[in-house]
Amino acid sequence: HGVIREVAKNDDDDVASAATVRIWHTGVGHVQLPTSWGQGDDSGAIDWTRLWNQGGLHCRPAASNHEMEQLQWLKLAANCVINPLTALHRCINGELPRIVPNFDQVQRDILTELWAVAQKQQEIQQQEEEDSSSVSSSVATAPNQGLTIEGMTSFVKKVISDTQQNQ
Repeated sequence: HGVIREVAKNDDDDVASAATVRIWHTGVGHVQLPTSWGQGDDSGAIDWTRLWNQGGLHCRPAASNHEMEQLQWLKLAANCVINPLTALHRCINGELPRIVPNFDQVQRDILTELWAVAQKQQEIQQQEEEDSSSVSSSVATAPNQGLTIEGMTSFVKKVISDTQQNQ
């Protein structure tokens, strides 16, 4: 359950009829892996990090599983805003604020909806923890604790800036 920031695009609009499809690697990012693999042992993350780095994939373990879950929510936020809007408007990432009518409001509406989903997920997780009595609600740290619409907006803005030429 890592987070990968690599970008690729297809150069053919009609993939279904293309005899040969070319995929272009258009952006280099980094890979972040969870610090543990469910058993509290971080040796798997260290081994995978080393292998991915040897392959040139710029990998590092997240500081904590909480950080990993935050990164997943932020990546989801960027994907929820950027992917459908670039597809609908057939534009590159950097053109979104200029091409999409009322982009700031559209982005805020999308992220507000995602934030509501994150809050519901947090409620469900806390209820499950209380029901199982394995972790008291005062000790539990929900993965989206601290996740804000403003924080997601800043992250999406940075992704758009960093990937301006991507589609």
